[in-house]
Order: sequence, then structure tokens, then C-alpha cells
Amino acid sequence: RQLSMLDQLTGVLNRHGLSEYIQDIFPDNQPHEVALIIVDVDFFKKINDTYGHDGGDSVLQTVAKVIRENVRGRDIAARWGGEEFVVILPETRLEEARIAAEKLRSLVAAITFEGMPDLQVTISLGVGAISGIEPFHMLFRRVDVALYQAKAQGRNRVVIAQD
Repeated sequence: RQLSMLDQLTGVLNRHGLSEYIQDIFPDNQPHEVALIIVDVDFFKKINDTYGHDGGDSVLQTVAKVIRENVRGRDIAARWGGEEFVVILPETRLEEARIAAEKLRSLVAAITFEGMPDLQVTISLGVGAISGIEPFHMLFRRVDVALYQAKAQGRNRVVIAQD
């Protein structure tokens, strides 16, 4: 059961595993305080085209490791699909989540990849939070829009979702 919930390449939860977790932390009609970060690896197709799928896999594994090692123990990291990751931060206000996202952004930008010395990887991040009652899919939609704004504004940046 646990294997079906983990992404085999990166070792973080997969979309299915995250869905089960979400059902547990988002009870219907109960207030909660939670933040969400959506992470997208910038120009990932170009990385795959230039360094092959092995190079792309290495980038995904490394980004997942940076995320996993730099979030709190109670935070949940998952691979949403392709080159997108999601981090759920329970009991976290928006400013705390923004700081965490900025830390992840700067850490990934500083990575040197063994065997790919010319590769500069960056990530774009959308961040949002709720304190009260809001369905997860609404929070996700807002943060996803912020992620696309980060990409439209030039990538390698954090954008805060609007209420």
C-alpha cells in the first residue's frame, strides 16, 4: 500500500498518496490553517532535450531531495506530476509559506549537478494559504494561478496567490 502512494523516481508522495493525505487534513466544514506551495521546474523539456531522460530524472530527484530536506517534519511533499511538486504546510500562515518557498527557490538555483556542470536549474513557485473554511481544490486553483503568473513574469520566482 505504501509503495502505491510513493513516487518511485523521487521518493516523495505521488498524486494518489497526496490525495489520501488531503482527505485526512481537510475535513468538510471545519476551519483549518494550512499553506500550499506548488513548485514547477523551469524549462524542464529543454533539460530533457539537452541532457536526456537520465539528466531529467537526476534533476527531478535532486529537486525532490532539496524539497524533502528543507521542509518541516509535519509538512508533506509530493510529486504532482511531470516536473511539478506540491508542498502542504499545516498550521502555517502565508508569510511563513512565502519564506519557505523563497528558501527552496534559492537552494535549487544554487545546485551544481555532477556530470552537467553547465546546467542551471531554477524553479517557479506559487504560494497560498487559508485560515478558515475553504475546500482544498479552491486553494489549489488559486495557487496554480500564482504559479502560472510566476512563469509569465520570467520564472525563477515566488508569486503569492490572491484571495
